Amino acid sequence: MRVPTRFGTLRMRVQNMLTDAKIKVLKHSGRKTPDRHLDRDQLYLYILPTGTKSWRLRYRHHGKEDVLVIGQYPQVSLKDARHEGAKARALIAQGTDPKKQQKRVREEVLAQETSLFGPLALKWLSIKENELAQSTIRKHRSRLQKYLLPQLGNVPITKLTRRQILSVGEKIQATGALHEAHRVLRLCKQILEYATWNDLLNYNIAYGLTKGLAAAKTTHRAAPLNDDAIRSALLSMKQHQGSPQVHACLQLVPHLFMSPIDIAHGQWADIDLEARIWTFSRRKSGVPTTTPLTDHVIFHLRQMRTLHPESDWVFPSPNNMSNPISSGSLNAALRRCGVAKNEATIHGFRATARTLLVEKFGYRQDIVEQQISHTVKDPNGRAYNRTMFLNERRKMLETWSRYLTGLTSSTRLSSVA
Repeated sequence: MRVPTRFGTLRMRVQNMLTDAKIKVLKHSGRKTPDRHLDRDQLYLYILPTGTKSWRLRYRHHGKEDVLVIGQYPQVSLKDARHEGAKARALIAQGTDPKKQQKRVREEVLAQETSLFGPLALKWLSIKENELAQSTIRKHRSRLQKYLLPQLGNVPITKLTRRQILSVGEKIQATGALHEAHRVLRLCKQILEYATWNDLLNYNIAYGLTKGLAAAKTTHRAAPLNDDAIRSALLSMKQHQGSPQVHACLQLVPHLFMSPIDIAHGQWADIDLEARIWTFSRRKSGVPTTTPLTDHVIFHLRQMRTLHPESDWVFPSPNNMSNPISSGSLNAALRRCGVAKNEATIHGFRATARTLLVEKFGYRQDIVEQQISHTVKDPNGRAYNRTMFLNERRKMLETWSRYLTGLTSSTRLSSVA
């Protein structure tokens, strides 16, 4: 059965109503798109190609069609899903949008659970447990317990000050553990960033605090700089077996010169697939940036739009669809693909592009730097605006994408088109 919706035509598998026995044995059909098995009253079971099952309810409110995500199976049973579906329909009858009501309830619960820094930090860590390598989780937990929770755990996050956070880093620095001080402040920044995503804070007060410490010696991220090394990394990344979101993001990273956090936290509101541009403000600096999108990038973005049409995030977290994947999960995935830390890092692909586009393909340094979003000034010392060199950068990115795809196919690109 095909059902027209504002997301396109949904293919519903209509048999009889679902039963617990049927659901347990249901598997994905093997197609590239999710399966949808209708139960009753527009409630259906949504099965991703990865096998993940979740309950969703299609509904109309004031003439507008939408989808309510009820929860994952088996955590939410068939009986519970039907009960939640009935509650949602009752809300609609009363003139209330169930999706907005669900968001309000979640925000209220989250606000109660995370009003203090300690509970907020532990909530953030529990979400990250399925996204990051266990070794990373252990380090985060250790730093929380040793440094952040004893000093900040009972402080309301709305009362937290930059001075209090910096003081934690200064005490660690005083022991001679400078790198550890920087890591702890960066960890605090990630936790408070989670608070801003969930509207618990208006802005992240931890940004830039590491500048209040002594400068840590910079460690350059590994970047493959020859055809064989790049090809090896790309082929390994193609073999990634994790979530579709992380897999798609891995395929885009080498083709875009955006920082990993800007890609991972991308929102559909910032992307114009028809105009083939991505306009956003950099997470670290707030600088507005526009980047052209190549055929390769558009292909993977359209796939993600099909997989998660209801999400505001391009790469929603598999564990919490209201949040994006973390940039840290990308490096963890890279390691699981067999790419060693001294061979390549996610951030290092920017250095790869920066070096080869100038040295191998002959592009001007200022155009490359503009695409990487580094501050570039004209001969009079004025900063170029975000759309400067847009046509030149589009051609450059297409050249780069063809070079990368050529490395993993029988076609090789040896010169600028």
